Amino acid sequence: MVLVVFACSDDPVAGANPNVPEGGTITEDGAIVGPDGEVITPPDPPKPSVVDVTTGTLGGFGDRPDYTIAVPKTYAATKSYPLVLVMHGDGGDGAGMRNYHTLDNESGADAIVVYPSGKSRTWDLSTLYAQNEDQNYVEGLIAALKAKYSIDGARVFGVGWSSGGFLVSQLTCRRSNIFRGIVIHAGGAPFELPENEQKDQNGYLLCPNATKVAALVTHGDADGTVEPSSGDFAARHWAHANGCNADPDARVAATPAPCRSHVACPSADPVTFCLIPGNGHGVWKDAIVVEWAFLKAL
Repeated sequence: MVLVVFACSDDPVAGANPNVPEGGTITEDGAIVGPDGEVITPPDPPKPSVVDVTTGTLGGFGDRPDYTIAVPKTYAATKSYPLVLVMHGDGGDGAGMRNYHTLDNESGADAIVVYPSGKSRTWDLSTLYAQNEDQNYVEGLIAALKAKYSIDGARVFGVGWSSGGFLVSQLTCRRSNIFRGIVIHAGGAPFELPENEQKDQNGYLLCPNATKVAALVTHGDADGTVEPSSGDFAARHWAHANGCNADPDARVAATPAPCRSHVACPSADPVTFCLIPGNGHGVWKDAIVVEWAFLKAL
């Protein structure tokens, strides 16, 4: 005779539910209880993606990693979409930047988001534009995407982290009206090498054609890679360029805290600076939500 024994237990089958910690149990009503008796609320399941993510190349600009692009699944040629370019930091590429800072999770079906890749996983910030392969590449990529997709040419935005943040500033200064709005994370203001720079009487770099742009700048006050003063000066530069009051002491509280906005800006070109307590060189955890709210309002 074969004796079959069935064992009952509240213990989860190993590996069956990743939300159950070691020593935890699942009760009969499905609740997850930790080893100390605490009830654990599992994270919400990920939302189904509303974008199609692919990669692409743009010929004529040297050997570089592909760019990554997220296009709404509901894309229709009869609708015009904002275009957002998200620039990586040194050592990265477009695919890595999307993994780190997935803006399309927030913009969803309302924008086309592209994550370009710099040559040799960096960006050339200082070479003059005429000889600057990276900066010409970004402008060429914008033109190619405008030709392929239905893009609102008045709503092209630039977002950058670290050296990508500096790149966004450089392009905005050197190529007037390339971006309607910019977001700079742990980056800085535009600059030129000493032999090429021209500054006004206030010490701000002169940009061609009196460039104006809406700007959101975030920086961690514990950033040991790019000094927080760099982000502060970036906000002051764009406030000055826009005709705002560039005095940092005159900034007023903005939403969300701890952001503060420059006053007397043109309504179309606001400038806001967010100094994040305790944040290092990484992007602020709330950045994606805050930056998309800023951009989509433009």
